[in-house]
Amino acid sequence: MPVQLIHIVREMTDTGGRTQLGGPSFCYAEMESSEAAFWEPDTDIFESEDEVCIRMDLGGIKREEVSIRLKNGKLCIFGVRKENRPDAHLHFHQLELSYGPFGKIISIPADIEHNDITAHLNEGLLEIIISKKGKIVEIPIAEEIVAKVS
Repeated sequence: MPVQLIHIVREMTDTGGRTQLGGPSFCYAEMESSEAAFWEPDTDIFESEDEVCIRMDLGGIKREEVSIRLKNGKLCIFGVRKENRPDAHLHFHQLELSYGPFGKIISIPADIEHNDITAHLNEGLLEIIISKKGKIVEIPIAEEIVAKVS
């Protein structure tokens, strides 16, 4: 059964082609105050029968400059794109690339947040794959521990 597809909360003008479906969804959450970000990378989220894929445009960013963590159902992606300009006096004609700290927080539905997750950064694209095939985890019951009184 597919996860009910994605509901993305963005600016009011960015609504073309999206439909809202009921049930669990992915959405962009508010940034934590301690994680100040100057910009958000462009992101695609899509799913197949077996997995959810989050693809993010991180051109010019090294793997060691990106941090990914999952906490309380939120996938937090943070990092920095360093500016590499010559020291000479420059005259700018157009500036569209974003530099400095970036971040994006994506809410993950509870029914898949504990499944297998992998991430790869290749040729400027970060791809995070979340398996939709959850496994039942058997939790062993510990043997009774007898407390010693001294």
